[in-house]
Amino acid sequence: MPRIINSNAYADMEVELDTLFYQVYQHDKRDRQDTTFLVQSFLDKFSESLVSHCRQLFNNVREEDVIYYKSKDKRKGAYSLDPLSDYAGTLQLMVTTLIAGQEDPTKRAFYYEMFIQLMNSCYRKGDLTSATAIWIGLRSHNLGNYVDMKRISAKSRLLWQECDVELDRINSPVTTLIAHEELRRKFKEVLIPSLNPLIQIQANCKEVYDDRLAQAQEKLKEIEPKLRKLDREMHRLLNQLQFDNSIWSQEYYDYMSTVYLSQCQFEYSCLLREYDECLGYPGVAKEFHKDQNAEHLVRLLDRCFQENRELKISPPDGKVLALLDEVEEFNRTYPGDITLDLYDLVKENCHKVKARNISKYTSKIMEGLKHPRGVPVIGYENEQDPETVEYIQPTYDGIKLMQELYDAIEAHEPKVIVEIPVGRMHCGFFKDISNAPAVEEGLVLQNQDRQPIGYDLDDFQVPVVQVPS
Repeated sequence: MPRIINSNAYADMEVELDTLFYQVYQHDKRDRQDTTFLVQSFLDKFSESLVSHCRQLFNNVREEDVIYYKSKDKRKGAYSLDPLSDYAGTLQLMVTTLIAGQEDPTKRAFYYEMFIQLMNSCYRKGDLTSATAIWIGLRSHNLGNYVDMKRISAKSRLLWQECDVELDRINSPVTTLIAHEELRRKFKEVLIPSLNPLIQIQANCKEVYDDRLAQAQEKLKEIEPKLRKLDREMHRLLNQLQFDNSIWSQEYYDYMSTVYLSQCQFEYSCLLREYDECLGYPGVAKEFHKDQNAEHLVRLLDRCFQENRELKISPPDGKVLALLDEVEEFNRTYPGDITLDLYDLVKENCHKVKARNISKYTSKIMEGLKHPRGVPVIGYENEQDPETVEYIQPTYDGIKLMQELYDAIEAHEPKVIVEIPVGRMHCGFFKDISNAPAVEEGLVLQNQDRQPIGYDLDDFQVPVVQVPS
């Protein structure tokens, strides 16, 4: 069967993999170290080129395009996410076609194993986008059913099982945020996140936010007119008190300072409590990316973008870029749907599954490969302080007006003059003295600095909508 993709860089990659295949499967114990070095060099160069290229594409993505993601049919013009998305699709197609193009089941098993190792290299270097693309390419079109997994080394099978579990968690919207954070703590490396599941999280969070925002705005329409009515009433009373020079009676002062003020505060409290219960705590932020629903997603993206953009990126290998360009061009110009046609191509070309026995030293080569390392994160434990968040809340002057009204009422506190007549009285042993002169005494108490009677504004604090700082 002819090559699925017949182009220069694609053919060169097949030649390079075929050369490694014969060196690995035909080597003896004396050549093991040199052969291991060749395999290690191939994986290091290939994975490093993929990671560098993917990091460049990720750094070109605008963060707001992820947070406020819109599908292609809902946006206008160029979009910064498209090149990274196209790269992932191209890499996935390249993996599938290179493996499916091998009619020899033994060579097919070797190709499959090499891409398991390549996936592991990208994964351990923190490039979750490339690792995910290779992982999907290995799983797509029932490709695993056409590979004799018994002829793959035990080390590679273990790596496949580990990566399969971890990448499944990373790419599941239910666990993706936790998996990204756990992997970051585990490797302590700069991550290139897998954006597809994060975008699904964004879509769900945005839907919840939009619903809560609409609910908050609807509640505001109900409550704000009532609050403004109270504001107008207190403004009117304050204007009257400014020109009121009359002397209040003690009873009227007591009513205004206790009953009237308390009633106003009670009405404010009921309206604000109703609004607060509708929104919950801490409420709905004015901007989605600062809302509590988007908090974990935005924090993860902020760290990933910041850490990747601080790195100096080495240029990727030109051969790898040429290979990706050829696969992308093939996908673009293919007359039909390559995704559907690949099922038939895989079934036709890979009908033989049983591979030949491998050399007893082949597994030793895979066991001798070093675990790759990514770029370490400096001070990864330190998290930035959250920004001040502005929440949707009613516009009202109630608290300020309450204080002004309290001061105005206090200014009308009556000056109390208390006269206590003593008069004629019987005091102990004087009661038996007749014709004793009466004791007439007038005691005048003038209290010019009398304090308010048992009233403290702090006792009537209004539970306003809280605005965290």
